[in-house]
Amino acid sequence: EYAQREALLSEPARVESFLDAAWERLRPGLEADLRNLHAEKQRLGLGSGRLEAWDVPMLLARCREENAQEENQISEFLTYGSLMKGVDLILSRLLGLAFQPEKPAEGEVWHPSVQKYTLREKDRVLGVLYLDPFMRPGKVVQSAQFTLQGSKRLDDGGMQTPMTTLVYSLPIGTVGLPLPYAITFMHEIGHAVHSLLSETEYQHLSGTRGTVDFVEFPSHLFEHFVLDPGCLATYAGHARTGAPMPTAVQQACR
Repeated sequence: EYAQREALLSEPARVESFLDAAWERLRPGLEADLRNLHAEKQRLGLGSGRLEAWDVPMLLARCREENAQEENQISEFLTYGSLMKGVDLILSRLLGLAFQPEKPAEGEVWHPSVQKYTLREKDRVLGVLYLDPFMRPGKVVQSAQFTLQGSKRLDDGGMQTPMTTLVYSLPIGTVGLPLPYAITFMHEIGHAVHSLLSETEYQHLSGTRGTVDFVEFPSHLFEHFVLDPGCLATYAGHARTGAPMPTAVQQACR
């Protein structure tokens, strides 16, 4: 109870109810995956008996190897530019918002490659995002969101504008991004949007500083926009030709 005292699910019984409901929804998919692994075991001639716990890591590794070609096909359509296009579509269609690029002032950013955006609702500035997307010598952070300034009520009655930064180490000069990179990119964008849309009285409750059992919801929601073929088809284009992603390649995302 103490651990849940500041959470949305504030009581153990509510946590148990949530986990039970989640298990019932996840169980059919898990059972289907286990049946596929059992069939793969039989196909490989590793015995016709039941699937054992020690079989699973080896069979999963084999399945990943077999699906590597499909994942490589997906990566040809996942570029930094196409992902940013996807972010623009999500914000405009679902929230009526837009990221507007801005020129940083002298000394405002820590590297020339860092990009500045303001999150806007028409002319109203809701927050500021600093985006540091690409790998470079000496850069050690792989992917993370950092709050620079949280939302809070000011002495004059106005609201402090939240500011956040996203740091990635995306490869430069590749045809496209591996699917895990794209998922992580959208995950962190979800954290950033959550932080920038916060309007809280106190900044220690702003954005990702909020309740621990909600803080990962926006980030996992944004992962959906890469993993769902219908969403992906709206913005993904081939890195070289700009051609839309074929349906067969979209389905491989599942």
